[in-house]
Amino acid sequence: MEKDEKTGEFSLGMAAFEIGNVYLRQMDFVQISKPFMADLALKVQETVHLAVLSDTEIVYVDKNDSPRSLGVMSKIGQRAPVHCTALGKALLAFQPEKELSRIINEIRLKPYTRNTITSKNKLIKELRETRKRGYALDQREYEEDVECIGAPIKDHLGNVIAALSISGPQRKINTSHEKLFIRQVMKAAALISSKMGYMENPQSLL
Repeated sequence: MEKDEKTGEFSLGMAAFEIGNVYLRQMDFVQISKPFMADLALKVQETVHLAVLSDTEIVYVDKNDSPRSLGVMSKIGQRAPVHCTALGKALLAFQPEKELSRIINEIRLKPYTRNTITSKNKLIKELRETRKRGYALDQREYEEDVECIGAPIKDHLGNVIAALSISGPQRKINTSHEKLFIRQVMKAAALISSKMGYMENPQSLL
């Protein structure tokens, strides 16, 4: 709040205004993402998740269940680690260097499966590769029988504000369908980003 010295009245300051705008944009992107998530789930027959970074964890903010009877058990509002999920890696890889270093220094690389990355040097290398190729992989690193592919969602300034992923109890990585899955996830993330005002042509991913 800011006080007018002449009238003695209080009003919302610029900081509060900016915080309000951030909150509204976050609410918008969840609604904007819904039809693209539904379309993606139908195309790949897998569960689709939408998540944001929350300090050193991720939070699922939306989900579209797999059209198949067998899907991934997760809930909106649930938290998950950043270092061994495709969503977490997609969010981490595109953070500013200072913020990335802070998170890397603070997180504990807990092993969830035999495939979990537990070395910070290996994680940094993985994040560099993720940023270079534009998508992230979870190769049974968080759950033994689940593989995931994730891609970042950007706002009008090019900041990564969320990530989108497909998850399922069947192999997607190192299969003949891997390129198709990656293309579909990246295309959906690019379309959502374009709706958020990010200037990139999603047709390039077709």
